[in-house]
Amino acid sequence: MPRLAKLSKQEVARLTREGENDDKYTAFIKKCRPGDWGALVLEEGESQRSAKRRLTLAGRSMGLVVNWSKKKNGRLLFLLSPIGSTGTKSGVTAPSPDIYHPGRLSKLPPAREQKKEGALA
Repeated sequence: MPRLAKLSKQEVARLTREGENDDKYTAFIKKCRPGDWGALVLEEGESQRSAKRRLTLAGRSMGLVVNWSKKKNGRLLFLLSPIGSTGTKSGVTAPSPDIYHPGRLSKLPPAREQKKEGALA
């Protein structure tokens, strides 16, 4: 019969690289503030996707959003913003979901709704 054992957080961190990486990313984020720019340089054998994901999750756990910019000279640039801020890395505010968008047929603008209701009456 197999033996089962519960592992402590320290044991899990020791047995998996994820614990070490997550701690490294979280420690970095703790030193930062909203509005700070940063650069991430990949280590040998580290994938861009996993590094970005780890930093994004560390930022989210500290109440920050990591807005990624384009890769410049082998460095992944990013801007930290508070969660819930309306601005984006380009400075353009995202539209409200209640605003009509031509590609979205499910939400008609108020003027069209009024005309449509008037035509039915």
